[in-house]
Amino acid sequence: MDPTRCRRVVAEAIRNCAAERGLTLAQLADLAAVSQSYMERVVTCRSAPTIDWLAKVAAALGVKPMDLLDEKHLLQRNPTRRRSRPWNAGSRTPSRSKKKRQSARA
Repeated sequence: MDPTRCRRVVAEAIRNCAAERGLTLAQLADLAAVSQSYMERVVTCRSAPTIDWLAKVAAALGVKPMDLLDEKHLLQRNPTRRRSRPWNAGSRTPSRSKKKRQSARA
């Protein structure tokens, strides 16, 4: 498994396991005694977790550390998880300078 895919697997596993237990990522970070900011970086695939960190989080979730590396989590979809919407160019209002240019042309 390449490192990028491994990060995605770990991120999805943490999100799915936390959601199954009704925990937010902040609550999970507190239970595992890890930094909330590092938890955020791991679940957004911006940082690669250490084995020690994975062991702490797995213990807080009540699973084995290897369970967080299982690719089945990539196939699961969490319906309660909010997904960011893509930027909609049509809904953007023009900047003030662009408005001035448009009114000057009219």
